[in-house]
Amino acid sequence: MKSIKLISTLALLLLLSFPRVEAHPHVFVDGGLSFSLNEKVELRALHITWLFDEFETLYLLSSTKIKLTDDGKLPPEAWDALRSEIGTWPASFSGSAHLSVAGKPIALEYPVGFKVRMVNTRLELTFTRSLPQPLPLLGIQLNAAFYESSFFYDFSITQPPVFFGDTGDCIADVISFSPDDQSAKVRSKLLDLSREEDAGIPNVGALFADRIIVQCG
Repeated sequence: MKSIKLISTLALLLLLSFPRVEAHPHVFVDGGLSFSLNEKVELRALHITWLFDEFETLYLLSSTKIKLTDDGKLPPEAWDALRSEIGTWPASFSGSAHLSVAGKPIALEYPVGFKVRMVNTRLELTFTRSLPQPLPLLGIQLNAAFYESSFFYDFSITQPPVFFGDTGDCIADVISFSPDDQSAKVRSKLLDLSREEDAGIPNVGALFADRIIVQCG
């Protein structure tokens, strides 16, 4: 459709006319986590969704020279171009998913199964992270936090968590980040940083994280 192409072209021209905002966080991502269980009610893997904000979507499309199809979708070759931008992470990638039980971190394997698509005017990335060993969920409380450690990306849980497999009596409660005096002071410090500067606070993103509490009876 001509209207979609015209809007995309104008938006990209505007994007290229102005510098990116130099304040933390720089990228805003909606999405969430879903849980894959086996027949023993053990957690096998997480399914993770990132829905980039419109500004970052335009930036990624522009930097990779991707042109949407007439109906506003990604062309078949888009993933190859986008992989170097959003799908190539270091071996130590911690990503946006952080699991723990009673304060003890639960390891996750490297992301696999990358998929990208356009959702209205926003780019969506989905992928899967398996656990090295299935984690029994009966009788424990699993904490799943959605954040990036440096807070360069600001993640928000906007999609309800879903269970796949034999879910038993599992429930998932989303606990949205609630600001307090400490987080307000840290955020004020972050806003003074440029894109190239680091906050100097280890795992600072955890201070602003939305979380999911999973319990299985």
